[in-house]
Parts: sequence; structure tokens; C-alpha cells
Amino acid sequence: MVSFSRYCGCAFLGAVVICVLICGARPTQATPPSGYTLLFHDEFNQGALDQNDWYYRTGLRRTCYDLARNAWVAPDGILHLAFANADPAYRVDGVPKPTGGGIISRHLFGYGYYEARARLYTKSPGLHTSFWSCGSDDATPTSLTEDPHRALDLREHRFPMLTFINEIDGFEHYSPDQLEFGDHEYSAAAKPLSRGAGVKAGIFYGVNYGDWNVYGYEYTPTSVRYYLNNKLRFTIDLTKNPAFIHSPMFVWLTTLAESKGPADAAGESQFSYFRFYAKPLPGINLVGNPGFNYVDEHGGAQVKGWVAPEACNIVNDGGRRSLALLEHDEKVSQRLEYIPNGIYRLTVRAKSREAHRAQMRAAGYDGLGSVSVGDIPASAGYTKLSIANIKVTNNNATISLLRTADGAPVLIDQVSFAYVGPLPAKTASPGSHNG
Repeated sequence: MVSFSRYCGCAFLGAVVICVLICGARPTQATPPSGYTLLFHDEFNQGALDQNDWYYRTGLRRTCYDLARNAWVAPDGILHLAFANADPAYRVDGVPKPTGGGIISRHLFGYGYYEARARLYTKSPGLHTSFWSCGSDDATPTSLTEDPHRALDLREHRFPMLTFINEIDGFEHYSPDQLEFGDHEYSAAAKPLSRGAGVKAGIFYGVNYGDWNVYGYEYTPTSVRYYLNNKLRFTIDLTKNPAFIHSPMFVWLTTLAESKGPADAAGESQFSYFRFYAKPLPGINLVGNPGFNYVDEHGGAQVKGWVAPEACNIVNDGGRRSLALLEHDEKVSQRLEYIPNGIYRLTVRAKSREAHRAQMRAAGYDGLGSVSVGDIPASAGYTKLSIANIKVTNNNATISLLRTADGAPVLIDQVSFAYVGPLPAKTASPGSHNG
């Protein structure tokens, strides 16, 4: 059970309100990599999967049926993920079908260091195991998984319906002895950019994939760095893709039967923990899809990475995409989970053809107070508005943009939530969330 503290900061922009909701996480102890603090971990030592933190991956993927029964946490403190090329216990029209499974985090994670310890299936060919980060575009509540908790989270607006922007593969393992590090950068590109280290046998790295090994990847604003047993093995330079757009992602530990090997190929891969670490990144924007530049690629205009009503429009405003809040009480929001504690600044750029009086308020996390920042002029230009000195004390924040009055559309662009500096002494809640 996670204990939550709640804090908020609000900015009243005449017809628009900007809010920050700060939420807490349960502390524990861990030894982080250099420069990082452990903010979330699951050691899989509770005897069962913690469904407060994970979904079961279920449903049909390609030709493989993902089943909840293929993912379980045993008393040995191990997450077991089973798969089979022709599962005699799962038949369609009397024919055994390929089955797999896995778990998907019930949290979104951003910049940081991701680590898992795994022992992989290395017998017959045709079975696939992955440790990866990716969003999901839920055309229906069960697109990501048929786990009923997913539909509940979408109904309660815990996550956006559309979060599929990029993918980072901490590893993809193809039995018996092939593994690759890489990514797929879908954001704002006509064709996805995929970069990888190439498929390598264990001997290339001096390891046996069937033994326990530690896999990690460090996702920063400029690169993704891949580690195996604490050694850097591969680096992707994100600065070489100017179209790359950051967005927090789910974590996936999964198995997939690809029907490429013997029909009797079956077994399991195992994980002994997953850990996520983060560190302060001064001046770096943690908001996903902050300029509303990436939308549903299926021809729609629904923004990705934000909880938003369908009525919210993405408009082309003089060659730049902006979010148009058109109706009274229309709101979009984004939850940032497992971010470093500290002092943050929230900024947005807003404009309207009607002038609005703007008042910024920060309330609930450090007493009450407000500061007038002048008018949003009726003009073709954007006015920068900000809330300073936002104290994140429990590693979570929710940003909301809310329209509170009728009138001309208010355009929002370039939302930023960035670390400024450390908290005063004795403010932060120490430790991490133990899944």
C-alpha cells in the first residue's frame, strides 16, 4: 500500500487555470548507481504479483496469446514468465496455440536509470524475452492489456489514452543465444528511426544469457546508454534525431512465442528484481510531448501524452502546433511519477485574441500566496507564464491546464516543468517506493 501526501500549485490565467498536484510514494532503502537515487523497486519477494504496481499482459499479440497464468511471483522471490510455441493447455478450435505473457508497470517512468536482473530461456529457438520501456495507444481500454485494472485507470484518468511515442529496449533476447540493445523513435517522424547494437551471442559479451545477469539502461535528454553486468555496452545519441520528443513510458517484462522453433519449445525466463533510479536534471523539461507536436498518427488530432477530452483540438498556429482549450471547464493534465524531489518551475506559453487578466497562485504545498504577472494581451504572440518555487517532496507531480470561462479559444504551447534546485533541509521524504 502506498501512502500519499497531496500538494498543489495553481495559476489562474483569466480563462485558464494551471495546476500542479504533488503526490507521495512509500520510502525504502537501496544503494543507487553513482549520482542516482532509487525511487521505485520491486524485488518480487511478496509471494504474489503486486497489482498496485503492475498489470498482467494479456490478449493476442501477433500470433501469440498472452495469458495471466504465464506470469507469477513464487515464494522463491522470483518473477517467472512462461511461454510455449504450442501450448497444449491453450487451444483454439482444438489446435494448441503459442502463448506468452508478462507484466506491464502501472506507472509511467521518465528520465533515469532502469535495471533488472534476469535469467533467460536458452534452450530451443523461437522464444523471445524483453525488458523494455514503451507507451501504448489504447484504441479501447483493453488494447494494452485485458487486465481490468487498465480499464479502471483509464476511466479514472490516471493515464492518457495515447502514450505511444517512443520505445527503449533494455534488451530483446531471441532463444537460444541472441540478444540486442536498441530503440525505436516514433516521435514526430514520417518513418520511425530504429537504432540498435545488432544481435549478439552471449560469447560476444562474455556471458551466458542462461545465467543471472544484470541489465540496465540510462535514459537521459541526450542519450540512451545500455549496460550489461555494470559495463557500458552500447550508446544511442538522441541529439542526432532533432525530431525526438520525450515522453514517460511504461516498463514491460515480457515473453513471446514466435512459432519459429520446434512445436514443443516451452520454458520460462525469470526476473529477480526491477529498479528505477533518477537524479536531478537542472533546467531539463520533464513534461512529455510538451509542445503538443505529436498526435494520433491514425489521422486524428488527439494529443499524445496528456489526459485530454476529445474536444481538445490541436491547431496549426502559424506553423507551430498548439493546444486549443475551446470550452468552459475543459482540462488537460499529465502525471509525472518518480521524479527527484526538489524545487521546480512550471512554465507555459499562452495566447488568445481576447485579453485576459493573469494571476498566478501557488497554494497548498508551502502556505498560500499569489503574485500578479500582468495581462495576457490580445495579440498574435504568446505570453510566457510561470509558477516558481514549487516544492516536490514526494517524487510525484500532476500538471493540469484548465479553462474556467467562456470566450475566445486559449492556445497553450511549450509546457515545461523543470528542476531548479534542492529542497531546504528536512523537507524531502527520503527513500523510494518498494513495489
